[in-house]
Amino acid sequence: SGMRVGMWRGLAVNCSRLLSTSSSAHADVIVIGGGHAGCEAAAAAARVGAATTLVTHKLETIGVMSCNPSIGGIGKGSLVKEVDAMDGLMGRVIDRSGVQFRTLNQSRGPAVHGPRAQADRVLYRENMFSEIKTQENLSLIEAGVDDLVVEPVGDAKGGEGVRYRVSGVVLEDGKIVRGGQVVIASGTFLRGNILIGPTIRQIGGRRGDGAAFGLSSTLMEKLELKLGRLITGTPPRLLKSSINYDHPEVQSSHGDDPPKPFSFLNLDIGIDPSIAEKQIATHFTFTNNETHEMVKAHFDLLPTFQADVKGPRYCPSIENKVRRFPDRKRHMIWLEPEGFENELVYPNGLNNGFPPEIQEKIIRTIPGLENVTLTQPGYAVEYDFVDPRQLLPTLRLKSVVGLFLAGQINGTTGYEEAAAQGTIAGINAALAAGAASAGPTAGDISEGEAGGFILDRADGYTGVLIDDLVTKGASEPYRMFTSRSEYRLSLRPENADRRITPKAIEVGAIGAERERFFWERMSHFERAMDFAEGIRYSGYAWRKMGIGNSIREDGTVRSISDIIRSGYLSFHQLLDLLAGAPRHVVSEQTVEKAKNLLETLPNSVIEAAEVESQYKLYTAKQAQEVERMRRQRDLAIPEDTDYASLKWFSLEEIEKLSQVRPRTMGEANSIMGVTPASLSFLHAFCLRAQKLQKGRSNLRSSSSLA
Repeated sequence: SGMRVGMWRGLAVNCSRLLSTSSSAHADVIVIGGGHAGCEAAAAAARVGAATTLVTHKLETIGVMSCNPSIGGIGKGSLVKEVDAMDGLMGRVIDRSGVQFRTLNQSRGPAVHGPRAQADRVLYRENMFSEIKTQENLSLIEAGVDDLVVEPVGDAKGGEGVRYRVSGVVLEDGKIVRGGQVVIASGTFLRGNILIGPTIRQIGGRRGDGAAFGLSSTLMEKLELKLGRLITGTPPRLLKSSINYDHPEVQSSHGDDPPKPFSFLNLDIGIDPSIAEKQIATHFTFTNNETHEMVKAHFDLLPTFQADVKGPRYCPSIENKVRRFPDRKRHMIWLEPEGFENELVYPNGLNNGFPPEIQEKIIRTIPGLENVTLTQPGYAVEYDFVDPRQLLPTLRLKSVVGLFLAGQINGTTGYEEAAAQGTIAGINAALAAGAASAGPTAGDISEGEAGGFILDRADGYTGVLIDDLVTKGASEPYRMFTSRSEYRLSLRPENADRRITPKAIEVGAIGAERERFFWERMSHFERAMDFAEGIRYSGYAWRKMGIGNSIREDGTVRSISDIIRSGYLSFHQLLDLLAGAPRHVVSEQTVEKAKNLLETLPNSVIEAAEVESQYKLYTAKQAQEVERMRRQRDLAIPEDTDYASLKWFSLEEIEKLSQVRPRTMGEANSIMGVTPASLSFLHAFCLRAQKLQKGRSNLRSSSSLA
């Protein structure tokens, strides 16, 4: 591909000194920011083969958990599994850093299970930094970024809608790092302000760190992008020894035993004993009427935000809970330990913006926290984000060649959402760097209107996340839930590798170890499913094997998958049953096959085959829906369409469609301001045009034959 591999390899703390000897340096891909999006973007770009440079203001904060010390949850856990399926870092790192692993929603079906792990904050940061500093093709620079190297680009050179090209970054000391592709993963640092009470306003995107003003100005003024403001918050930290865990209203919660890993690489070897044997409990308590009255009495001491600035709907501050749910008598507060040896506790559910002394009064009304010590006050952060409707599904800006955005800069909230975006942006930045170095014959990935690595809504929650962002935007911080997907029965945590890893292999985003492991696992899975679908017996035979009287002797032949789907027995139990079945009922060959599968198949593969069997009928129907959706998305719009002559469009829609000139219905669907009704009319118009074109082609074929 012509990429430079290994430039500055092995450099870390001394990188900035290297730059001081030269006015510029070069990389294929430059990633700005060392948070969860930035780490995944840098690692992904490097895995694809791009010489990648990660620029962050402090090396010691790479991979830091700025807020909640946990990974995963309902919807979010699926994103982590998908990042892992693309050979990302988050799953492997939390497997080496978790103090408690727990699957949420276990009372419901596997499709909506939520893998989650409480993390040791220090261990997680150390393990993430270890991954980053040992990643081949990746080097680090400790510095802030003040500006981008930008040049205007004419339409003929950059494609429709492209106005600018980025070719590097300008560090805070004025030095330039050249690179044809840049990923901005700035988190909450764009013009970030920390707010505590009505009077304390500090510049910063996180306690103890500064903010990035130059980049905001570049995005808004140089690149003419639409920016907005959002709010997030973090609760105070509590001293563990000052909490009364013996209070009768403080209850404990334990994790899975044994703990279940996130990474597919670890499913069968399990969590390392040094971590698994030390798992600890979390606790929870509740607010009460006194808490709520104390909150209401001090509403006037909250920070003042801009009228149109919104915070996260699904992780509201305690003051917003009291406002929005006035009839609720109590709210749950999780007391989450920040590590194995850490003396701090994270009170999940108590983020707020009150002055420190008021925070203390409010918290001391909660059972178990009557004498608690606050080691750090909670605070709110107000920051800039870029309207994500200005992005392509590759996460490259439509109007700027070479500039990708990932994480909270796109209006999302959460480590997992950031990691998923970072992975996609990093892969696409590396692909664009490869296409650019290969020259114009490489296609349109570098100029980028539709090329690159794209996951759609049927591929995974990552696809749902990005599609929601680029088509609907973010009026408030976006958080992933399973309910956001119309295909959630197919997008299960356990099949993330089968859905996504082959696609990532195609673009070179998977390392050799992961690829070997994946194909071996797929071979095991196919053997299991072949057996589950191929072994069939009558109800009479199943009852003779000892399945019990719950199955009817109605002459219906049932496969192992059918039995699993009926809920009689698990796959493992059925294999045991067949392995010990009477020879006059089951053939010797089948018995030997069952024994062989029990001996050779990993437990995680047997479990995956069982879940696949449970959902097979439903996922087959969803596959048909997906095919219809993709046909509609890929339906071509005639190039010479005169939107002004089509009477059902509004003037605004005519203007936007005429300016963008979408090539497919999928592209038309992503245009801001075009209504569903108008899209429906356009779809019908395209079908008629397609039918007419087919008729003309048939007529020409007939004429030529005559």
